[in-house]
Amino acid sequence: MKQTDRIERIFTRYLNDEAPLNEPDFDAMWERIEQRRSDASEITSELPAPASARRRVSRTAVLATAAVLLAATPAFAALSDKWSYFTHHSGVRSALEQGLGQQIGKTVSFGGAKLTLDTAVVDDNRTVLLFSLNLPHADPASYPRFSGMKLSDGKGNAIEGDVSLTWNPDSKIWQGEFSTDWTPDSLLADVHLSAENLQIFAAAQREISIDSENNRKQTIEIGQDGIDRLVVLPFAQGDRTLLSTSVFFSDKAAQSWSYPSIGVYDGETQVKEAATGAFGKPGAQGEYTGLQYFHTADLGTAGVTYKLNYTRKSAEIDGSWSFDLQLDKERMLDGTITRPIDQTVETAAGPIELKEMTITPTQIRITGTHEKYKELSFKQIYLDVNGTRLKGGYPSSEPGDFNGFTLRFERQPGLVLSEQTPIALDMKYEVTERLDKNPIHLAGIGSGKKTITTRLGGYSVNWTYYKENGNLYIESGSDDPRFGGVNQTYMMNGKQSQPGRPVTANFSGDGNNRAIDMYKDFAGTEADIYIYFYSTDDPDKELRIDLPALPAK
Repeated sequence: MKQTDRIERIFTRYLNDEAPLNEPDFDAMWERIEQRRSDASEITSELPAPASARRRVSRTAVLATAAVLLAATPAFAALSDKWSYFTHHSGVRSALEQGLGQQIGKTVSFGGAKLTLDTAVVDDNRTVLLFSLNLPHADPASYPRFSGMKLSDGKGNAIEGDVSLTWNPDSKIWQGEFSTDWTPDSLLADVHLSAENLQIFAAAQREISIDSENNRKQTIEIGQDGIDRLVVLPFAQGDRTLLSTSVFFSDKAAQSWSYPSIGVYDGETQVKEAATGAFGKPGAQGEYTGLQYFHTADLGTAGVTYKLNYTRKSAEIDGSWSFDLQLDKERMLDGTITRPIDQTVETAAGPIELKEMTITPTQIRITGTHEKYKELSFKQIYLDVNGTRLKGGYPSSEPGDFNGFTLRFERQPGLVLSEQTPIALDMKYEVTERLDKNPIHLAGIGSGKKTITTRLGGYSVNWTYYKENGNLYIESGSDDPRFGGVNQTYMMNGKQSQPGRPVTANFSGDGNNRAIDMYKDFAGTEADIYIYFYSTDDPDKELRIDLPALPAK
């Protein structure tokens, strides 16, 4: 992967319709950094211009000038064409192609950077604000990001949303969107959009040395761009090797934008990872941790080299861009249909009740409830709309609501719906959580690896354990792909449970049943461990639910 291809994936969430984001299963807040491609970028003329594509701006330029409010009224047809180029949401494209959406056409200029709020797409399912960012004299390997972009309602209440930017090579500007599930309660709503502190980022690399066959902690001094050191701990997992990394920072601010990862190269070609990794879980000392999986055979090639890939801040405009506007969703209501469902179905996680379906010009939303603290047992969710298949994202819920869930499906351009259109919910790949309170005895704990095999619910599970740097590591896994994995182990200290610290990131239904827990400063030679629960996978399990249509008028 070229470094210029890496920048935008760092800052843009994976929002396309075919690969909805699966949220991580950790107690602490995580970031998952996913990919989209960027070909070039621009920074403002008041920032130092690059001498060549390989050269990076070496100092941070902080600009502060007065903001000037400009007026703009672009033709809607032109807007529709240019926004169909990049928007992550097919439902937004569909609305724009129908001439829906609200023209805004306001521009704020600060420090040479022009932020234009072009169009709002507002219906009963979501609000999306489309904007463009004009930064002349760009370094094509850079990427802009506001440190904060916020939307607030007329009472000043903050509205959370996702922000993404994509380079448009035709118009030579960045195009972005602020997307939120929030929608106004009334047809008209006054809101305020503000963007703060425009930061410019560039890709950076540092050559490093890693012994992937050595299951020992390896510390690599970095000492640049706010990164102090990198700690790598390799784990052999069959035909894969897991590189568990911890990055410590000398500049805490750099931790919020560096997004470090290990790049493996065979000559000039970057080696493809064996599975999706996970990044950003805070370590015991607040460090930035990562998990990356590679095919062990790829790491054994003679010409393999390693690099620390990361992002550094190259420039900054310390300013503010803000807009007052009135959102209007009246035109979008003509294509809005609400269909009651009121169906209860049984699943491995207990009964779920499907309550209501809301169809808007951009999206189809289904609400329901499940047992408290549970989640949907099916991990692949689709909507069959009269033969057209729509892929659903990860179920969402309101903060503090442990029973409710919402499923969202992007509408496709050209998809026609009515009150009587046949719609069915298709759910696949069921995961069942199961309990087992029997202790697992580990004997002869030392620096050498030992492996025992136990039975969990009829499945053979291998446990490999050993000590490294005074810490006890326990690896679990099964050769049977229908065993989903152990979520977490714990020991008993009197009547108190002592959970192991997860080293690996395990996502329900990902097909990977290998897990590693660590017990810090373990002094004994024997231990009894317990599991909170384990899961079993049924990739072939399907459940189809025909959703009722409204009576014909």
